[in-house]
Amino acid sequence: MPLPIGGTISKAGVPTSGVAQQITATVVGTITGSGNATFTLTAAGMAGSPLAISVAVLDTELAAATATRARAALAANAVVAAFFTVGGTGADVLLTRMRSAANDATMNLAYTNDTCTGLTPDATSTATAAGVKGDFVGLESGQFVLDSTNGNFYQNTGTYLVPTWTLYPNV
Repeated sequence: MPLPIGGTISKAGVPTSGVAQQITATVVGTITGSGNATFTLTAAGMAGSPLAISVAVLDTELAAATATRARAALAANAVVAAFFTVGGTGADVLLTRMRSAANDATMNLAYTNDTCTGLTPDATSTATAAGVKGDFVGLESGQFVLDSTNGNFYQNTGTYLVPTWTLYPNV
C-alpha cells in the first residue's frame, strides 16, 4: 500500500512527539468582600507577559465559583486565548499551551485579592505537564516523516501544533 505523501520529509532517527506544557492554579478561599481578584499570567513569548487579568467576584463566593469566573476571564482575553487553552474544574484553573515547545520555567499563574477579600493569595501555580517541542511542528495531522537511519515511516497522529509521531506499519 503506498503512503499518502506528496513529498518525503526525513530525519535521522525517530521524530520527537510534542507535549503541550500545562500549569494549574488551585484557587483557595471564600470571598468575604465583593470586588476584584487579580490573576497574573507569565509565559515566555506571550505578548504583554506578565499579564494581569482582573476578575470580578462576589461576597460569599466559594473557591470553585471564583475559579469558574477566572477561567471565563482568561479565555475571553485575546492574548491568553491565542497562547493557551483554558480549562479546569472545581477550584482548578488549567492552562495548556497551544503549541508544543521546550519547557518554559517562567510559566506561572498567580492570583491575589485586589479590591476583594477572602482569597488565600498564591504566587506559584503547579507544573502539570512539562513542555516538549515536537519535531516538525506545523506538519498537518496525517502527514509522514521518514526515519532515514532506520527506514521507518512515522505518521503525525497529533495536531500541527502538537505533533505525535506514530510508527506506520510496514508497507
